Parts: sequence; C-alpha cells; structure tokens
Amino acid sequence: MSDAVTRDAVDDFMGQWAAQRTDLDLDAMGTIDRVLRLSRLVNTRLKEYFAQYDMETWEFDVLVTRDSVPGDRRSLHIALTDAGRDLVDRVVEGHVQNQIQILSALEGTDRDELTRMLRTLLISLGDTR
Repeated sequence: MSDAVTRDAVDDFMGQWAAQRTDLDLDAMGTIDRVLRLSRLVNTRLKEYFAQYDMETWEFDVLVTRDSVPGDRRSLHIALTDAGRDLVDRVVEGHVQNQIQILSALEGTDRDELTRMLRTLLISLGDTR
C-alpha cells in the first residue's frame, strides 16, 4: 500500500499537534478522534441505507405500541405494530449486510479484537445496560 492509503485524516492533524506540543502524550487524543470520526461515518452509512426505505419520515407511533406496566409508572411495554413488523422484515437483511460491508476492511480476528476492546471501554465507562 502507498503511504496515502495507510494514513488517515487523524494522522495529519496529530502530526501538527505533536510538532506544537512535544510535551504531551497525544495517543489518547488520536484514538478518541478516530472513534468519533468512525461513529460519524457509520451513522452516515446507516442513515443512507435507511433513507432508501423512507424510514426518516416514518412516525414512530405507527411502528410500535406502548402499554403501561401495572405497578410501575416509569416503565412501558413496547411492541411492534403490524406495520412496524412489516418494515423490519423488509429492512433487516439488507441492514445486516450493510453492517458487514462497513466492517469488511477488518479480518475476522481483527473484528473480534476490536469488539473485545470496544466492549472493555464501554463497560469501563458504565455502559452496561
């Protein structure tokens, strides 16, 4: 691979930061920025996929029903309506394929390692429910 292909946008500004602040360990900054950039790119891809089904214009109330839980005013039982189930049935296979394509640059073991590391970070930040 050429150097242009193996470097990402973060490498460029991290180099600028490193030149200005040689006293700082900037590794965490680069990692966090890559996670944020990846999140934006993945969200864009997902929105583009769902836009094919006009999902951004659907009313949530048409897709689910909400029923209160007896004895617990803070909770709701949520279930798909028939329209919601039909939409999910039409969309889910392509959605899964889209996710596979988004991660296709990673080999299976790399993807497993990324999953493990992300899970560790999420748990350490309290994202367990």
